[in-house]
This record gives sequence, structure tokens and C-alpha cells, in this order.
Amino acid sequence: MKLNLKRITAVCIDGRPMNPDLLQRYQSIISYMQKFIDFYEIRFIGTVNPNIPGITFNQIEPMGIHGYSQFCIFKLNSIIKSDFCLIFQDDGFIVNPDLWQDTFYTYDWIGSPWPLYMGWPR
Repeated sequence: MKLNLKRITAVCIDGRPMNPDLLQRYQSIISYMQKFIDFYEIRFIGTVNPNIPGITFNQIEPMGIHGYSQFCIFKLNSIIKSDFCLIFQDDGFIVNPDLWQDTFYTYDWIGSPWPLYMGWPR
């Protein structure tokens, strides 16, 4: 039985140039999530269409961390139509749907800590 997360849009925003390995990782991640979770929608916002059935694709120009942050702050809200969104990428996605708790809906942010001293590649 699939986990019902129909209140959530799973969205990937990736402004990096795509290569075959990265596209394959995203295809595997999205396929896995589709198998175990029912989202409101799965949306891929990137430089190349991953051509995965059942997802919505929005094309963007390549961007770095500043562009990513600006996109999330100023544009993402006009794209998401569900009550919540869950941002995933190739290094952070749902691994164990059985650990979901509805109390997560009460949080503004759920994710791994990001050390302040860690730089971002440009």
C-alpha cells in the first residue's frame, strides 16, 4: 500500500547542466518514489527534461546556488498548487516512506542540517 501524501508536491529544482549519470539518478529516485508514495504531484524543474512518465517538467536556465535560492524564494510558490512541497535532489530524497509521521505537517522545514562553514561550489 502506498503512502498517501496527496497534500504534498514533491519537487526537484536542479540548475546544473545534466549528464547521463545525473539523469539516471533522478530517474531512479523518482521511479522509487512513484512506487511507494502517492503525491499530489511530482515536479521536476531543471535544465533537461528527464522524460519520466507521471511527472510535470519545467525547464529553467542553468543556475548556481544564488539563482537556486532566488528561485525558491520568489518563484516556487507560483508553481506549487498543493498545501505543501517537499524538495528533493539527487543527494536528498525519501528513502524510507514507512518513517513518515503526520506531525511533519506542523514543521516549516524538515531536512538535514547544513553546516555554516561548508562552502558551495560555484
